[in-house]
Amino acid sequence: MRKLLVLVIFNSLVASSVSLKCYNCMSSDGGNCEDTAQMQVKECEISASASSSLHAQPVCLKVVKDIRGFDHITKSCTFSGSLLDPCKQHLSAQHCSTCDTNLCNKSSNFFINSFFIFIAVLSNCLHVFHRIF
Repeated sequence: MRKLLVLVIFNSLVASSVSLKCYNCMSSDGGNCEDTAQMQVKECEISASASSSLHAQPVCLKVVKDIRGFDHITKSCTFSGSLLDPCKQHLSAQHCSTCDTNLCNKSSNFFINSFFIFIAVLSNCLHVFHRIF
């Protein structure tokens, strides 16, 4: 009985897969890549054996390209690892990033919002510092 249980557990581990959920949209196809309620969610899976042989893991991808003066946003699921760099396929992009947590590619304005929050906090600290001295 014990051997059977070990065999079942081992088989489930070997046959297991690594999965990640990513937003999937292309603004050039008329998709709204800003509103998460309108974006599709895609399950990105890779088998454990493929993951180890390719040295790759599923990642969420976000690419912004300027095409004729308009930002075209692509959000999808892809694979990244020591042998695979998805952003090398998008060298002409204004922005290309990958992340490895569920639904982490949602905001195209994340970096801009973070920058303004940082500036606001820094400005407030400088104002307080100036009043003290």
